[in-house]
Amino acid sequence: MELKRILIVDDEPKLVHLVREVLSATGYQVLAVSDGLHAIEMTAIEQPSLILLDLMLPGGMNGYQIAQRVREFSEVPIIML
Repeated sequence: MELKRILIVDDEPKLVHLVREVLSATGYQVLAVSDGLHAIEMTAIEQPSLILLDLMLPGGMNGYQIAQRVREFSEVPIIML
């Protein structure tokens, strides 16, 4: 059985830690990044099963822009926070 990967894109370490703990405990592999460019790169490389995406991020790209770029090459489900 393939382990499902979830990518968390958020710049709040406490929130990322909490979500990572809960998802890991339920059997998911959790990846996390804190900015848009890394989110796009990680999506292309790791091909997660789901992205949890914060709307307000540092680095010049917001969640909408990240989702738009990801949609250029992937149909991965995205939940915006």
